[in-house]
Amino acid sequence: MTDYTISDATLKILKNFSVISSSVLLRKGATQRTVSPSKSIMAIAEFETPWPLETPIYQLPELLSNLSSYDEPKLTFEPKQFVLRGKDTPSHVQYPYSDASVIMVTPEKNFDLSNPVAVFTLPAKAVAEIKKFSQVNNLPTVTIELDGGPESSIVVKPMDEKNPATRSYSYPVSADPKRVDRLMDGVKQTSKLKREHFDMLLEGEYSVTVGATWGYVYFKHQTMPVSYFIVLKS
Repeated sequence: MTDYTISDATLKILKNFSVISSSVLLRKGATQRTVSPSKSIMAIAEFETPWPLETPIYQLPELLSNLSSYDEPKLTFEPKQFVLRGKDTPSHVQYPYSDASVIMVTPEKNFDLSNPVAVFTLPAKAVAEIKKFSQVNNLPTVTIELDGGPESSIVVKPMDEKNPATRSYSYPVSADPKRVDRLMDGVKQTSKLKREHFDMLLEGEYSVTVGATWGYVYFKHQTMPVSYFIVLKS
């Protein structure tokens, strides 16, 4: 048996994982991954304390609800189940591991991040505003508009592709040149993401990397050990 205390950061990451997919296979070690059922967003995180045992969890939100019922929850890993305990109580919860065959396994593949056309910082305020205004105005697409021409610009803009002239919100990243690490000369492209996937990002500041032909955009959180690959909208 192995005892494991879940840090606040790890608990926050697990809660974020549960938004992306209700099931997850947590592997032995610090690096963990999850992917949405549509395989349109994948998260990769580093736990502060390595996970001690490969454990398939079919209902991660349910497990987290059990954990949140305790103050300072602690897990004990037994051969076939978790045992959940909390501070200052003699009670415990027995929670069996799931059948691994019902869990969609996240691929261990590496993604190409070489030769990006743009790398920039999207501040926490922008992330929060984009989520808020895209929801308030029912804008289903989040676009990243790159223009490497004479008046170079990077703009992140939620929009309604079926009615682009209505309800406009834009965040001009390039208004602060310090936020632009790279913008390829002459590039002119728009990357489109589904709002539902952008909404799955943890709140906070991100380094965003865009390629010319990758088929995805890479978001790396600047204070939490988690990053995301979001597949472009077709």
